[in-house]
Amino acid sequence: MVNMKEKPFYLSDEDCKWVEDTIAGMTVDEKIGQLFFNMGSSREEDYLKMTVEKYHIGGIRYNPATADDVYEQNRILQENSKIPLIIACNTENGGDGACVDGTTIGCQTKIGATGNVEYAYNLGYMSNKEAAAIGCNLSFAPVSDILYNWENPVIGLRTYGNDVDRVAGMTKAYLDGAHANPGFCCAAKHFPGDGIDFRDQHVANSVNTFSCEEWDATFGKVYQNLIDNGLEAIMAGHIMQPAYTRYFNPDIRDDDIMPATLSPELIDGLLRKKLGFNGMVLTDASHMVGMTCRMKRSDILPAAIAAGIDMFLFFNDMDEDFASMKQGYLDGRITEETQQEVMTELQAHFRPEFLNRLDETILFKPLTKDNIGGIISLILADINRRLADRELRIEITERARHFIAENGYDPVYGARPLKRYIQKYVETLAARLILADQVRAGDVIRIDLDGTASELVADTKRG
Repeated sequence: MVNMKEKPFYLSDEDCKWVEDTIAGMTVDEKIGQLFFNMGSSREEDYLKMTVEKYHIGGIRYNPATADDVYEQNRILQENSKIPLIIACNTENGGDGACVDGTTIGCQTKIGATGNVEYAYNLGYMSNKEAAAIGCNLSFAPVSDILYNWENPVIGLRTYGNDVDRVAGMTKAYLDGAHANPGFCCAAKHFPGDGIDFRDQHVANSVNTFSCEEWDATFGKVYQNLIDNGLEAIMAGHIMQPAYTRYFNPDIRDDDIMPATLSPELIDGLLRKKLGFNGMVLTDASHMVGMTCRMKRSDILPAAIAAGIDMFLFFNDMDEDFASMKQGYLDGRITEETQQEVMTELQAHFRPEFLNRLDETILFKPLTKDNIGGIISLILADINRRLADRELRIEITERARHFIAENGYDPVYGARPLKRYIQKYVETLAARLILADQVRAGDVIRIDLDGTASELVADTKRG
């Protein structure tokens, strides 16, 4: 049973009451809907409202789009969802995994080759800073696989390498970087571990063939390290692990060994009981043959939840899949206890206080000009916190603040373009002084207007 007061949730009594009250007030259909991640096929407002009002989805992963389009999509979804949504991105390599105009930083193999965990930390921090700015709150990263077989067609440049300690250190650093963004969460993948088989679970079965002892010393070490350091979610892959399946179920027939997404032995036994994971478990995309070859789809949906999965990726036909999942509940394949546990897991994970709807200072509700002065102060305070280790500080004069508010404000998007404006002009001006060695520890970088009051300029006040 989920312990809401333990890692990774650490909920207060008040938070726990919110979870319990929220679940108590949900209909059966709302509870069924919360089990689904939708792969958004449209950003039209009517479609988005339909997904939360008719199907009560618990999360969304979306098709690529610009930051502006994703931001608007997420605003519509969150404003119309009764329960806060999990909005996921795929920031393995950079902010471009959240929006097409995000920053590409580098694949995990490139980061791993440096041997410097600071780069992995910065990948986690910067990628998800951009993701958070457009309303995402969960990354399907880090990829926590280990490349033991060069013929493996799935992970390739997506892994930090084939050295266990390096993979463990880099994935933990990515997690720490992502967590530096308030309220942002990670889903490590692909449990129980890819990188051994030459087959691709998109089109065939895939097997992790390690013995229990080998698994403990490799993939187990990586996942245990992440779990111990506050990992919120794990994406189960359509990958079998026969050794541990037989460990927890010695009498199982070969034909009955399932991929992790359908395996109670791997989810409840290995992940929950042995590794002590108390967070959320979600499936990899359900169209892959590694899952679909095991049984008909109407049985796959409830079987995944019954195996210990919390969220199912993604709908195929929304009406059919919803009906199949509901039927699994009505006929007892998904027990009341299982459903209650899943609901608790989801609501503990994404209660309103834990969600990052944009960041600490930006809400989906558009801001008025009256709010802008305070927002500028908050953004400036964040910049100065980052400059504190250099013993530097930025000050913005009153007339410069008015100029920034006038040029950075947008009545539709509120503070988001304001934050971009400050990054583009204020931070750039400060960075130029720093790079030119024109400031020293204790100095204040002053942002003001030029003589024509038409452009921001920066100078230095000696400390």
